[in-house]
Amino acid sequence: MNWLDRVREFPPVRRFHLFGIAGSILLLVCVAVAMIAYVGTAGERFSILNHFISELGHVGVSRLAPVFNAGLVAGGVLYVPFVLGLGAALGGWWAAAGTAAGLVAAAAVACVGIYPMNNLPPHYAAAK
Repeated sequence: MNWLDRVREFPPVRRFHLFGIAGSILLLVCVAVAMIAYVGTAGERFSILNHFISELGHVGVSRLAPVFNAGLVAGGVLYVPFVLGLGAALGGWWAAAGTAAGLVAAAAVACVGIYPMNNLPPHYAAAK
C-alpha cells in the first residue's frame, strides 16, 4: 500500500465531503445571522451593495461579530479535511496544486475570523 492509498483510507479523508458540506452550511448560517442583526454606525442595515462582508465581523459595530468571526474560524478548520480529501480522491499533479491552493484559502478564511476588521493590517493581509 503506497502513501496515497494510506491517506485515502484515513477516516476523515474517506468522509471528506461531509466536512465540506458542514463548513459551507456553518459559514452560510453565521453570515446570515450576523447579516440580519447588523446595524451600522449610521443606523443602516447591512447591504451587500454598500458594505464589505468583513463588516459583519467588525467588533464594536456588528452586534453579532463574535458569531460571524467564530463561524469563519470553524468553517476554515472544517475546510482543511475537505480539501485534503478532495486532493487525495482526485490524485495527480493538478490535484496537489489545487490542494495547496485550497489549504491557503481555508487558512485565510480562518484568519479573517481571527483578525476581524477592527484590527485592519492583519485583517487586510488575511483577506487579500
